[in-house]
Amino acid sequence: MQRLLRHHLIPTLSFTRQYRYPTTFLQFLRNQPEPQHTQLLNGVNVVTLHKEGCKACVGLFADIGSRYELEFENGIAHLFEHIVFKTTKCTSKVDMGKKINALGIKLHAFTTREMVGYYAYCLPENVGNAITILSECVMNNALACDDISCEKLIIYEEIIKQDTDPKTLVFDYLHSTAFQGTSLANTVLGTTKNLYNIDQVLTNQYLQRIMHPCRFCLCAVGAVCHEPIVELASNFLSWTVPSPCKETLYRYTGSDVRYRNDALSRAYVAYALEGPAFSNIDTVFMDLAATLIGGWDKTQIGDRNHGVSVARRASLGDFCDSYKSFNIKYKDTSLWGVQFISSSLQLEDMLYTLQDSLLGICTIVTEGELERAKEQMKSNLLYDTATCYGAAKDLATHMLYNCCHWPAISDRLEFIDKISLEDFKSTLYDYIYNKCPVISAVGATEGLPDYTRIRSGQYWLRL
Repeated sequence: MQRLLRHHLIPTLSFTRQYRYPTTFLQFLRNQPEPQHTQLLNGVNVVTLHKEGCKACVGLFADIGSRYELEFENGIAHLFEHIVFKTTKCTSKVDMGKKINALGIKLHAFTTREMVGYYAYCLPENVGNAITILSECVMNNALACDDISCEKLIIYEEIIKQDTDPKTLVFDYLHSTAFQGTSLANTVLGTTKNLYNIDQVLTNQYLQRIMHPCRFCLCAVGAVCHEPIVELASNFLSWTVPSPCKETLYRYTGSDVRYRNDALSRAYVAYALEGPAFSNIDTVFMDLAATLIGGWDKTQIGDRNHGVSVARRASLGDFCDSYKSFNIKYKDTSLWGVQFISSSLQLEDMLYTLQDSLLGICTIVTEGELERAKEQMKSNLLYDTATCYGAAKDLATHMLYNCCHWPAISDRLEFIDKISLEDFKSTLYDYIYNKCPVISAVGATEGLPDYTRIRSGQYWLRL
């Protein structure tokens, strides 16, 4: 009796929540619905992904951007982004605004060098209305002269603001020197000269030339069904044109461009190397390397115990105010590198510290550093695709860049886990060691070494 009472009175020392859930996170991801894909007769791709929730994101994405613009057209895609939700051939601007507000739809748009996107957040019952509005705004836009004139003034202010912002200006210079002589060097905003000459006729000619159905992808993510969306797409996106416009080629050139501005107390520098194309499996290794380098600024803790070698050496030597890695991916190439802000007297030390750390990734990176980067990269991937818009953009990017192949999130996480240290170092060796970099610098650039010296720092002499 005492033994029985003792058994019931002694509190339990273990709890159910301490035991592992029967289903692992990867198994949970594998059980999620897979994307559904349908290609219309004219070539428009329709992709849907069902996600549990009470909202949906519908986007019309296209393989269009400043890369496919002629020299006198540069900036016209960005101008169309500004007027796309204004006036259509069937609806005035006032009526369009009332219709959107009545349905509670939030419209957004973006333009890059190789992709444009027009998307809408809405409730599941308004998905059909959202597709109708998107197709009407994009395909039957009135291109009203008043809208074009009004948006020209806004874009002109954006150009002036960007020209005075060295953080964004340095990336335009980076593309202009890396892909000089090709259309990939074009800026997204264009030039003020082109902006002045763009009118209704030129915009209409550009749209007729560039808007081929094979370039478009209608993507819907959230509480959506595939069949009704395909039926709506067949009704509103069934236009045909004779032939698609020609693809543009690129040419990478190792070089540098410097804009010295003594009014700035710091130098803004972007250092990059040519990377693999978006569809190349090596781009995962480059993303992992960018995550390994990460970013740092003076507001963060930085000392000899910091886990990232670049941040540790930069903070101890006070070589820079901040730095951040990047990997800008395109259909057939990419720019992989680091942007940093430093004083003129510390530019040379920071640049050689950066080069030494990049070569260290190819040779002496440790297993612990690689594991840390893997976990952070997986967290970033899950964070980027958690929202309806993030998932829709991810699906559309793989649809347009990767020829209808989009790997599942669980497969991508497993691939990251399987990357070995030797494979990582050998892949990075092919893209970093003894390669010609591109450098763009704005501000107090007088302390930046000559390009020949920078190029010689891309390899180590070995016995």
